[in-house]
Amino acid sequence: MDFSDVTRLFKADLAKVEEAIKKNYETDVPLIPGISNYLMEGGGKRIRPLLVLICSNLCGRTTDSPVIKHACVIEYIHAATLLHDDVVDETTVRRGRETVNSKWGSDASILVGDFLISRSILLLAHDCDRKIIQAISQATKLLVEGGILEYIHARKLDITEDLYLDILHRKTASIISVSCRLGSLLAEADARQEESIVAFGNDFGMAFQLVDDAMDYEGDEDMLGKPPGTDFREGHVTLPLLHLYTH
Repeated sequence: MDFSDVTRLFKADLAKVEEAIKKNYETDVPLIPGISNYLMEGGGKRIRPLLVLICSNLCGRTTDSPVIKHACVIEYIHAATLLHDDVVDETTVRRGRETVNSKWGSDASILVGDFLISRSILLLAHDCDRKIIQAISQATKLLVEGGILEYIHARKLDITEDLYLDILHRKTASIISVSCRLGSLLAEADARQEESIVAFGNDFGMAFQLVDDAMDYEGDEDMLGKPPGTDFREGHVTLPLLHLYTH
């Protein structure tokens, strides 16, 4: 079974997530709907929302409205970080299309990212589940810290492999791991189940980013959705470059 098989199993549930994503960013403020639609329809695999669905089902809770809502929250946070990252990195192409900052400008990209974060907060505040709020707050803190560490060490070969892996853990694995954890929390899983789910999410997140970093040197533009070597040009010192430099 590969990723496409899993996606097919949750096709109906993912369709509900897509509907919720569009419904929950509705606003009468111009520009926001257009940019949000452009971003959300950009071909993402919805890996993080899918993990919420999978893990809640694994722990015994069928997909219902609260599960859909929290899958939506995770995707909003992820989308907001993409908007902000593309501004920081001055990225012009993502998933084979112009980035929002390239098409509308950096100011609009940052502001719509802020809007998506605000929508996440409002959705979380509706239930005020302390464990879920704490889990997402900690994950987003780690995510931002990872982005700052990456920025500090951009274009510098003083980065160690341990620091590189720490950045991966914070910036990528944290939000993937919390996607899994949300599923277990929503299903009221026991401590052992939750611990296993979180560990899987962290390992999956690390592997996901390690492969992504390697593909930047080996993949083609059709597969990557961006020109190969983008990370290198943007100054990101990833594991392939570290190994080339140290060995």
